[in-house]
Amino acid sequence: MAEVLAVQSAPMEFELPKTMSLTDMFKTVGNGVPVLMAEKVGEELRKLICEYSRLCEESVNDIR
Repeated sequence: MAEVLAVQSAPMEFELPKTMSLTDMFKTVGNGVPVLMAEKVGEELRKLICEYSRLCEESVNDIR
């Protein structure tokens, strides 16, 4: 399971509940979004939102 978590870029200290079946562990990890990918998507969304907000502010200022 450690290798599967590593592929998903989960932190080394991450642990799944010991009571969870191996099948459920694989389903849980497989349905997750890799940590590094989620971080990069979040960064790009933040950039887009900031850029959009800046453009919106400029267009509002142009109207005044």
